[in-house]
Amino acid sequence: MSRTFILADFFGETATKTTAELATAGARIGDVTAVVLAPAGKGAAMAATVNVGPIASVIVVESADFATHGVAAMADALAQLTTTHSPSAVLIASHAMGKEIAGRLAVATNSGIITDAVDVAADRSCTQLVFGGSTTVHSAVNTPTAVITVRPNSVEAESKPSACEVEVVSPKLTPTKVL
Repeated sequence: MSRTFILADFFGETATKTTAELATAGARIGDVTAVVLAPAGKGAAMAATVNVGPIASVIVVESADFATHGVAAMADALAQLTTTHSPSAVLIASHAMGKEIAGRLAVATNSGIITDAVDVAADRSCTQLVFGGSTTVHSAVNTPTAVITVRPNSVEAESKPSACEVEVVSPKLTPTKVL
């Protein structure tokens, strides 16, 4: 089975319901790995809150660069993980910051991108609602990795607790390199 990354979504230092929704959608594609981008020293505590939904593993990246360089550093960290692990898809919450990270990730990894999906199928095809919801569109990308932003509250989250292995990585970030 293939591997799917989700970028864990947080409110403060607690994972949001959107994280479980992303995991539920991602599990249709492959084994889910949640990526936690945390300030230095906060990774373990934040990873402990990523405990609902079909998550097989968690990768924690701790860096002070996330506070100083923001989205650019986050996109760089996610791009490095995407390059080294080659997931089939990377799912990210579809909000302002999530879309910016997704766009930068797609450029950095030469991946296709779909934004504002309301459903994701096992073949990585997505359903989008456009023109104020009056038209339904089915989209897919043909690159090895699909970057997909998923609208919060559009997928019913699987609520079973997950016990997953946690891996901490420390990539050398170059946030000025990512557009």
